[in-house]
Amino acid sequence: MSGGPEAAIVVAATWVAAATAGYLTCLFVRAQRAASAVALAVVALGGTAGGVASAGSTHPRPPKGLSLDWATIRHDRSQDAVIVRPGDSLWAITARELRDPSTPLVAARWPGWWRANRVVIGADPNLIHPGQRLRRPEPLPRRH
Repeated sequence: MSGGPEAAIVVAATWVAAATAGYLTCLFVRAQRAASAVALAVVALGGTAGGVASAGSTHPRPPKGLSLDWATIRHDRSQDAVIVRPGDSLWAITARELRDPSTPLVAARWPGWWRANRVVIGADPNLIHPGQRLRRPEPLPRRH
């Protein structure tokens, strides 16, 4: 091995420095994205972003046509949300909400609850927690 142990130390130190710089860059980018998402949410809800996304801007709302791609807040939240109770499942919530909770109807409807609340529930529709606030999904189209 040419260069001896000093060369090995320099190579190891260079590798550690490069790995650390890459890791810190990833953390910085993730923090910037999170701050931008929070600022957009605050601005979309009619507040100001405290200088995060609105530095130099006097507009209290995002530009028209900007899609935030998440649920909008409705005026009458009591009619739009269901609070998960201990022991609940999406199946049980769906059956409680339907006038005719037959198995085929509940089976067809519960995935709509998951799609409407995927941000709250996450990737596993079987994992819901007491206290979560779930939005009611859009009604199924009526068949004639």
